[in-house]
Amino acid sequence: MSTFTAASPPRMPPPQAQRSGADDPLDVRIERAEQRLIAREQRVHQHVDSLALRVRLLLQPKRLLMPLAGGALAVASLWWLRRGGLGPTALARKQAGQAWAGAHDGGPHAGDKGLGWVRMLGLAWPLLPKRWSQRVNPAMASTALSVGLPLAERLLAGRSVPPLATMPQVDLVRFGGRWFEVARLPSRAQPACQWGQSVTRYVPRLDGGIAVQQHCATQRGMRVVHSMARPLPGSNGARLQISHWSPALRWLPMAWRDHWILHVDDHYSEALVGSPARDSLVLLSRRRTLPPQRVKALVQIAQDRGFAVDRLTFSQIP
Repeated sequence: MSTFTAASPPRMPPPQAQRSGADDPLDVRIERAEQRLIAREQRVHQHVDSLALRVRLLLQPKRLLMPLAGGALAVASLWWLRRGGLGPTALARKQAGQAWAGAHDGGPHAGDKGLGWVRMLGLAWPLLPKRWSQRVNPAMASTALSVGLPLAERLLAGRSVPPLATMPQVDLVRFGGRWFEVARLPSRAQPACQWGQSVTRYVPRLDGGIAVQQHCATQRGMRVVHSMARPLPGSNGARLQISHWSPALRWLPMAWRDHWILHVDDHYSEALVGSPARDSLVLLSRRRTLPPQRVKALVQIAQDRGFAVDRLTFSQIP
């Protein structure tokens, strides 16, 4: 009687040995490590090439055109809003300029002469080379023509303000001293004093400049603003520029604002100071109050010069 003995199953390496290849020869393990390093290096190169390709695509002119155009439009819009935008000051200045131009040039839109070429820019789009027009998104081009051109026309029209007449000559030494503010056209740069009557003192300096001190009562006490004014060459003292900025920043062009003397009487007892853009105006007097007829006379002068006198803030009843 024969006996059958079952063969034992073959021995398998432990699971950890199967996974890590610990039983493989040394040269095989070194080769696998080199392959892993090569694969990792290839993946790094692929990521770098993909990133470089994205950068090149983003820096293409046709892709940069829309962000640059949007940024330029945003900067122009902010500058336009900074100049007054569609606020009351800008609307009043525009209406005053049209009224002044209509009275002196013979038409309500005389201040817009020479701006028709801005509207003609829209007709130049179909005339551009195809290699240029094909790179621009039609939606962006339509937005630029419908928004950008009217904005540019408004900006250019804002610069064509009628000229502002000033005094032929002002003695700045006699003009110096203390002045009481009778009325003011409020502006963003320097609003009216809401807690009393503002007092401004002009002090001529030996270097030709004028130190300006404005005293205004506030809820927390007296506020003093120190400024510096300088006469424009050739204006005979009638056209000044004033800066409320700190001395370290007065070298910047935007630190100075026009401060023109529109009227001063023979005794230097009353004065009218404004800007050629018609966005600032101050009625000054050596005394705290002026006779009503003199206030009305000064207001009439300002109205004749194109200022929005209906927005004046008075410290005394006119």
